[in-house]
Amino acid sequence: MTTRYPSSCFQAISCLKRTQHAQPSAIRIAYTAALFSQPHARHYSFSKTSSANRSPAPKPTNLKPRSPAQSTPKSLASALNPPPTTLPPPLDLPTRGSEAYPIYLYRIGRAYGTFYKDGLKAVWHNHKDASALKKRIVADLNARKPNLASPLSASSRWSTFRDEAVRRGGIVQRAEFQLLERNARDIGKLPFFGVLVLLFGEWLPLLVPFIPNRVPGICRIPKQVRGMREKSEGRRRLAFRAGVHEPKEVGKVVVEGCGKWRITERASVQEMLKSLGPQHLMHLSSVLNQHSGIWEKLNISPPAGLLRRAVSAQMQYIGLDDFLLVEAGGPGALSSEEVTIACEERGIDVLGKPEEKLRAELQIWVQKQKGDDGRGRAMLEMLFRR
Repeated sequence: MTTRYPSSCFQAISCLKRTQHAQPSAIRIAYTAALFSQPHARHYSFSKTSSANRSPAPKPTNLKPRSPAQSTPKSLASALNPPPTTLPPPLDLPTRGSEAYPIYLYRIGRAYGTFYKDGLKAVWHNHKDASALKKRIVADLNARKPNLASPLSASSRWSTFRDEAVRRGGIVQRAEFQLLERNARDIGKLPFFGVLVLLFGEWLPLLVPFIPNRVPGICRIPKQVRGMREKSEGRRRLAFRAGVHEPKEVGKVVVEGCGKWRITERASVQEMLKSLGPQHLMHLSSVLNQHSGIWEKLNISPPAGLLRRAVSAQMQYIGLDDFLLVEAGGPGALSSEEVTIACEERGIDVLGKPEEKLRAELQIWVQKQKGDDGRGRAMLEMLFRR
């Protein structure tokens, strides 16, 4: 197995077969030192063919034309699907042949090492793409509001101006929105997780099940992803079995000046959730998987304020994503991976379901949001009904 861009850290690890006196600590140090020294593969590609026989990476398509000064990152492949580097790289675990068991374990460790190396590099380079994208968005917003007393800065956090950038239309596509959102979630976890890679190296898969939320989304192995989905779907089933009644008064709440797609405004969502009791908030948090499982292990309900803040943030994020999907004509062009992620984020079970069913359920969700003009009533109904 060879990567498209073989790095010096891969070569250092490969020397273990030839150097019997190499110490694991030295290998991990060389592994980490070379982590960011090589060019980044914009598209994960693992192949057994030589590099000379590989075709060049496809150019991005379906992007809105922009001026050279406002060009989007080349890794954005479409208006709907974020770049492949926002998803975990392939994990190709070897099968045991006639070699000795220690050599087989070494090959597994090397496969995990390559996986985490590619994941950490992807987080860093996504951050650079997101920084360039933020500069373009800030320039667009400042150009549309030239008389601002305090113009936006490229150093501002994405969350401080994402609502306006999305609702104005034509500034941010869904692919760009998802790149910025996933980067914001992953980049803060990079230093801590990088230290874990240095300390534990190939033994890291034994540790990550105990700290799932401290692992960047790009660095989650398939077994970990499935385990997290099983837990969240089990929690969701228990929430619906509890039989919490759908709140009727929420749909009557009207916030002055909100109009359509009020679900994309944080203040509007918080106002809408004010009338919900602790049971309703707990149900929404369980369906959307927004509170830690430690509360359930302690048999204690999280504080209502904590639940309200987490639920409102997730509902607003879903509303923004739905708005961009509607603006793009629907979720029909989403890739299979993006369909699964979108359903999971909306509290829809994904395990054991074929792709066609997931696409149909996501299409129904977006159509109901469109019919409700994003006012929030349709979202609450879908979160309380199954």
